[in-house]
Amino acid sequence: MKKNLLLISLLVLLSAVTTSCSSDNNNANTNSPEPSASAAQPTPTPIDPLSIKKPESDISIVVNRGNILGAFDLKNKKWVKAADSQKLLKGDEVFTYYSYDSVLGTGIKPKIKEDKSIDIAQDFPYSNNDELNAKVFIYQLGISGPWNALPRVPNSSGSNLITYGKIVKDVLDKNKLSDSNISIKKSAEIDLDGDGIVEKLVSAYDYNTATWFKSEGKEGQGTYSMVVLNKVIDGKEENIVIREQYSKSKPAKECIYLAPMVLDIDNDNNMEIIVEGKNLNTSTIEIFKVDGKNAKKVYSTEIDTKLNKK
Repeated sequence: MKKNLLLISLLVLLSAVTTSCSSDNNNANTNSPEPSASAAQPTPTPIDPLSIKKPESDISIVVNRGNILGAFDLKNKKWVKAADSQKLLKGDEVFTYYSYDSVLGTGIKPKIKEDKSIDIAQDFPYSNNDELNAKVFIYQLGISGPWNALPRVPNSSGSNLITYGKIVKDVLDKNKLSDSNISIKKSAEIDLDGDGIVEKLVSAYDYNTATWFKSEGKEGQGTYSMVVLNKVIDGKEENIVIREQYSKSKPAKECIYLAPMVLDIDNDNNMEIIVEGKNLNTSTIEIFKVDGKNAKKVYSTEIDTKLNKK
């Protein structure tokens, strides 16, 4: 009898424990805490500027810092001067803006004035993103063409200063400025034509005015500015000088060639090299097409940068 009562007691106890655990689990499932309203929301995925549809056009207009630089006529395969490019503006152009190594963003339709010019600061906001608007004023090119003008991105992070220094030194040696300071401003690797072989692009200049007095005409010293492309031709590396200026004395007209950009402006998958030359009153934008061992200037335009324009 006692054994039967003990057995019954154990069964009741086990039943109570099982019911209690089951009940707790149910409570946990039905009374789970609601997500907090103040919980951090996931960051929205930024819109890919290249995914924004652009109007189809045979004309690709190029702008830079508020200036219409010119355009490329894809149908007739020719460049159009800045003054004539202004006449081609329709008002539905959408420009994609590129920096040296990235796509900055895509701007909205421009508002065109009666004189067919664009007021970048007032009438042509690049986007509703203030951060983007600030970036494009640093250094940018805007292109209305509906393709990706940066199909391959320049890589400057792995640039070997010794390698690029040798490129600059070789060019200085040929111009009898062997003892000049080597001052590299920008260097990068880029596959210009998409053949899988990487070219090296370097810009360097040294316009330290102290040099003019310190050298006192000594052989091998002077000032310079250059943009050089190092390319493998027939299995051998060769230097192609895109732009250059040298002086063993104070130059009458300083011209500094700034860090170049590379973009496919004419949609042929062969990226052009865009060089800006600056002096006191003007800025000249020049576009070069590389073919073999030659760099041909295909377009250029001059921008007046005088502060006091009359």
